[in-house]
Amino acid sequence: MDKRKLSGFGPVFAYTFKQQAKNVRYLAVTIGFSLLLLLGIGLVMVMVSAPDDDEEVEFNIKEVTVCDKTGLGIPEYAQYAAAIGDEDVSKVSFTSCDDEKKFLKDNEENTDYVLVVQEENEDGFLINIVTSPDTEINGDSLDMLGAALSDCFQTHVYGNSGLSDEALVQALLRVDYAVSDFDEVDTGKEIVTVVVCMLFLFVVYMMVLLYGQQICTEVSMEKTSKLVEQLLVSVTPYGLVAGKIMAVIAVSIIQFTAWIVSILLGIFGGDAAAALMYEGYESKVSLYMDMLKGWFGSMAFGADTVVLAVLLMVFGLVFYLIIAGVAGSMVTKPEDAGNVQVIFVFPLIISFFIVLAAIVQGEGSVSPVFHFIPFVSAMVTPGAVLLGDIPLWVGLISLLVTAIGALLLLLLAAKVYKALLFYTGKKLSLKAIFRSRKKE
Repeated sequence: MDKRKLSGFGPVFAYTFKQQAKNVRYLAVTIGFSLLLLLGIGLVMVMVSAPDDDEEVEFNIKEVTVCDKTGLGIPEYAQYAAAIGDEDVSKVSFTSCDDEKKFLKDNEENTDYVLVVQEENEDGFLINIVTSPDTEINGDSLDMLGAALSDCFQTHVYGNSGLSDEALVQALLRVDYAVSDFDEVDTGKEIVTVVVCMLFLFVVYMMVLLYGQQICTEVSMEKTSKLVEQLLVSVTPYGLVAGKIMAVIAVSIIQFTAWIVSILLGIFGGDAAAALMYEGYESKVSLYMDMLKGWFGSMAFGADTVVLAVLLMVFGLVFYLIIAGVAGSMVTKPEDAGNVQVIFVFPLIISFFIVLAAIVQGEGSVSPVFHFIPFVSAMVTPGAVLLGDIPLWVGLISLLVTAIGALLLLLLAAKVYKALLFYTGKKLSLKAIFRSRKKE
């Protein structure tokens, strides 16, 4: 397209952006809601991180079954615990088993079992403590057991390492422990998957409804007044409509970004405040991030996946908001502004229910084809990228497809705007639009 057709884009964009950004209502909503999110989430983080003031809980673990998957054998945990001065763990009765799944199946009706699985992971070793979902064993006892067994297993590894370099490196590997209910990981992973997908779905849906009407009205404003004749002296129709659409989108994205940044600052700021207020505080953010990475793999919730997920959501919003601009370009009379909103609302609602059904039926998983259809990819691809369900290159292709689609829609909005600029006559229809377009 000839660059001269976009003559006046810069001044129109700057003027519209300035007018929108200086609006008192816009500033009040943006700043007020940002502060509310920042302070509210920060306060909640501090409150939930407060240490428990309850009395010390009695250690109530009597028997533990151990399953080894490392090939290093099962240590004499009771003896090790006695050697390091842990009286509670030293009194526990330890038995062994060869088949973890068989043990869990045999103890489905037992609510008091404690199964310890010795495993290897990326950082070294893991002491995985599994209990019944209905267990009456308190969490403090399980944490005490995990800490003691980690120390004991570290000593066991060192004692079996010998003097070779390879064995010495193995002896120095980190030993972690984790406490979980049987099937808790799979259930938790499914819940997080559905929540993340639903979050992106509802955010895109609500933001398009919130800003789409504003863009539709803004684009049609001068078109339905006598100002357009004066504007066209120095601005082309393409520059006018493109500048107005992109200015309103920019203001909308800034407002949305301010809210997201406030949420993140509230989470990390509250976590930092809790660390300063409570002695011995362990970062909840780091704890949950490590847990999520353990569930979904190292690709999930990384810096690159977070950035790409945000870009996918932003470009998805831009795609839908430009459709609202196309709708605004079709308005020929002020009273018709409400009628054309169905042009962007209808595909939004259809896509919303298609994705919602796919998420509910597939517990968060959707068809791979959805990632390359801009109408639905805006709602599903950001979550899939964030959770590591799809490779980064799939997300990048989806981003490129959405960007190209948004650009083509912007050109369409400008063409429709110009073709119907001085349209008068019968009620507007698609046939009339194409007829006016041919005369251009």
